[in-house]
Amino acid sequence: MLWGLAFTVLILYHFVPRFAKGLNDLGEFKNHWGYYFDLVSVGSSAGVVPSSLMSVRRFCGFMGPAPPLSLLREFLFIASHSIMFSLYGVWIDILFQLQNYFFGAGEDLNTIAHKVAMDQGFFCPLFDVPVIQMSLLYIDCSLGYASYSFCSQF
Repeated sequence: MLWGLAFTVLILYHFVPRFAKGLNDLGEFKNHWGYYFDLVSVGSSAGVVPSSLMSVRRFCGFMGPAPPLSLLREFLFIASHSIMFSLYGVWIDILFQLQNYFFGAGEDLNTIAHKVAMDQGFFCPLFDVPVIQMSLLYIDCSLGYASYSFCSQF
């Protein structure tokens, strides 16, 4: 599904001028706001929205048995995810800037291959995924959303 979406964006970008202009304008807006853009966009799309939906599902009973519900715990859940993912957005932006520095900003196959190899072959499996998973596990254990026996192992 993601490859299909990426291919659709690629086709639209190259064959629909208004779409290309919109993406270019978004890129200029991001460049103007820098890390603030990362903080807000990733913090809201990966932190606020999904965490809020999870909290609503918990309150409606759709996520099975849970610890006693409290508004404070749900607020801390949403806030901690939002802060974590806001910082994650900056972290990823720094990675992409480093890749541009080391590999260039070209669209040729060699540049793309180097960036994909660094991102998917090194950064994601060895650093990104473990750190994000440990952060989420820490949040869940701290707020009592993971089983106590599981959290006590850490």
